[in-house]
Amino acid sequence: MDKTVIADSDSLIALLNVDDANHTKAVGQLEKLIGQGYRIIYPATVIVETTTTFQIKFSNPRLSDQIVKMTAQAQLPVETVDQRIIDKAIVLFSTSGSKKNTLFDAVVAATAQIMNAEAIFSFDKWYETKGFKLVSDI
Repeated sequence: MDKTVIADSDSLIALLNVDDANHTKAVGQLEKLIGQGYRIIYPATVIVETTTTFQIKFSNPRLSDQIVKMTAQAQLPVETVDQRIIDKAIVLFSTSGSKKNTLFDAVVAATAQIMNAEAIFSFDKWYETKGFKLVSDI
């Protein structure tokens, strides 16, 4: 069994933002993953998206700084997003789909596909419509 999950920005936001509706659930899922020996991988785009979300949408530069520091200290294992991932993401992405499902999400899904990850650490049900398991299902 592959012991890798790919994290989406919503899970990272929920983990770091105590006011997030999914904070408690995210912390519980993280503890479960760690306890079962899973590797949690963050596509580079997730780091960028999450940092930008904290900085612009939430006006919280402290949490943006926290992500930058955690990444610099290798606390958030980052996967490079290369042309192969982008090519797969483009196939998964649809501009006619929901406004909530972006190319960022498609990059997460493509990374999970290429890395043969067991699940995606997210609360976004779109991944299930594309045939991926969420962490809540493992």
